Amino acid sequence: MSCSGNKPAKGILSPVDMVSLLTDVHTVDGRMYIVMQNPDSLYLKGMGHYLYVFKQHHTDSTQFKNSLKYYSGNPNDLSVIYDSVASKIKHKIDSLNNAQYNKHALPRK
Repeated sequence: MSCSGNKPAKGILSPVDMVSLLTDVHTVDGRMYIVMQNPDSLYLKGMGHYLYVFKQHHTDSTQFKNSLKYYSGNPNDLSVIYDSVASKIKHKIDSLNNAQYNKHALPRK
């Protein structure tokens, strides 16, 4: 992935790290939305899921917010990042759909 060629400021996640982190954050968003329709429950019970994602990516909510703010100020970079996030999420969805289809497919004779 090539963003505008500028190196992110110190403490800002790289574009590659942002793609991976945002993919996981949005996956949690979707899972939480399906499970909990109440926004208050989403915040109270969902926070642990986000903290787990941050831990897996060796970051925290502050670095995530600062990085997102940084890339939001660089719309071309953010667009490249989100194109990659969308592609990764589409790949996950396609894989799940394919697995679901194969699970229910009739056995061949």
